[in-house]
Amino acid sequence: MEQPIINVAFAGNPNCGKTTLFNAYTGARLKVANWPGVTVEKKEGVFRFHEFQYKLVDLPGIYSLTCYSTEEILSRQYLLEDEVDVVVDVADASNLERNLYLTLQLIELGKPVVLALNMMDIVEERGMELDIHRLPEMLGIPVVPVSARKRTGLEVLMHAVAHHQGKANNEGLEHHHDIKCQSHHKHNHHKEFAMVYSDDIEDKIDDLEARLLDAYPGIVNPRWHAIKMLEKDPEVMKNYPIRTDDIVDRNYEHEIINQKYDFIEEIIDEVLLNRSKKQAATEKIDHWLTHPTWGMPIFFGIMALVFLLTFAVGDWIAGGFEVVISAFSKGVFNGMTALNLGPALISLVCDGIIVGVGGILTFLPNIFMLFLALAFLYILDDSLYLEEDFRKRCDAPLLGILTRQRNKEYRQELLTNAAFLLKGAGQLCLIEVEKGKKEGDSGSSGKESEGTVQALEEVRELLAESIGDEPEILRMAWPFAEQDCEKMRRGDGVVLALPWGYGSGRKLTHILMQLEKQQISVRGAILMDADDRYLKAYYRK
Repeated sequence: MEQPIINVAFAGNPNCGKTTLFNAYTGARLKVANWPGVTVEKKEGVFRFHEFQYKLVDLPGIYSLTCYSTEEILSRQYLLEDEVDVVVDVADASNLERNLYLTLQLIELGKPVVLALNMMDIVEERGMELDIHRLPEMLGIPVVPVSARKRTGLEVLMHAVAHHQGKANNEGLEHHHDIKCQSHHKHNHHKEFAMVYSDDIEDKIDDLEARLLDAYPGIVNPRWHAIKMLEKDPEVMKNYPIRTDDIVDRNYEHEIINQKYDFIEEIIDEVLLNRSKKQAATEKIDHWLTHPTWGMPIFFGIMALVFLLTFAVGDWIAGGFEVVISAFSKGVFNGMTALNLGPALISLVCDGIIVGVGGILTFLPNIFMLFLALAFLYILDDSLYLEEDFRKRCDAPLLGILTRQRNKEYRQELLTNAAFLLKGAGQLCLIEVEKGKKEGDSGSSGKESEGTVQALEEVRELLAESIGDEPEILRMAWPFAEQDCEKMRRGDGVVLALPWGYGSGRKLTHILMQLEKQQISVRGAILMDADDRYLKAYYRK
């Protein structure tokens, strides 16, 4: 008897271990080809387990299902096809917050979804603990911890796939929101869907669903199509033309994205039970160092401590240097005298060379302590470029990073995020936060190196590619000239190009304060020329 076939699609962010997990099932039984008409690669394989035969398809690594890149278009088209029975969403458990955005989109797509938490061994190594029981309650889908590298949890994952095929994604769904977060919507959608939006958006979704069902009775998952119409998705609007002008008065994509991330933060707060001691300590330190009342007194206290280390401790160490140098000089003097050397030579060596060099060496402890303290402060300073820290500072997202090697995957992430968060902006001001420029320099008149101009032009082209509009580029350093502020106020916000490296955090703080005083909104930031050390911190690897 022929085994029943289950069509399984593997989806996930780039570098989440999706292909490694796919290869763990298929081994050498791979069929590699291109999608019809394009050069994007797809992989297919067959896997047999118990009474089922699984046809596995490894989709390209994507960050979302919005149709901006070729990979996103092809992945969404394939997932919308009827032949897909179950979607296995492979997520990096060590970086769950970043991966859950795609998870929520896949759930809204309507296909049965099984969440495979890969790299659980890394989570354990970092001292973190995930509530594997609470997570499926909040998402309404099965959650299976796996390790593609160690080949653990593979059979459990396929068992969950076989069990979940043909079932809704809201099974076992449980929300426990605070009273202030409870919806007053006429329908209690919290019992139906994992991701529930504000009452205003839910009302619009309900109205659009009704019109879609009236015009297209056989439409699959009208809720997802309604959400895409609120985002003014061109493909959905073209395929299902209905009257929406009285409902969709503007593009709601930005609000939908923000509310998704709010829900993701709620999930992380509930399921991440035990954070590493290092991370918890860092959050406590950040809370007090950035406190509006106690931040400045703590800063002056730190500066006083630096002064104390430099002079008090440094002078104490220098005193020891002087004792050693004095004893050494006395010993050399006695030795040269015993050898009956001339007074001139003895004076040259003892009073000139030893005392002269020793006098310079006594300053080294003070200099060493000063630079040691400054190095520590610089390390703290650079921590602000982690995404969550930047969002705390200015309530704006870090759009992405440009590595020194211009890695393709990070470039694609930047394109995707910019398309999400900057869509619809008519005029954007791109500001380079220059490193090493004096604070008294004029706003837009500073000279630019060839490398700086090239990097900024690359960012401009990326933004233009993402949002379909060429943003206005303003070259300015802090403090801003008045004419620069006027241009920024007339635009749709600013995007900051942040240099990676020590010593930039303090200047960025001043820039953010200046923009806030001028009531200029920051739409996002891009980190320039990140190295491997930063990438490890950024992705918690």
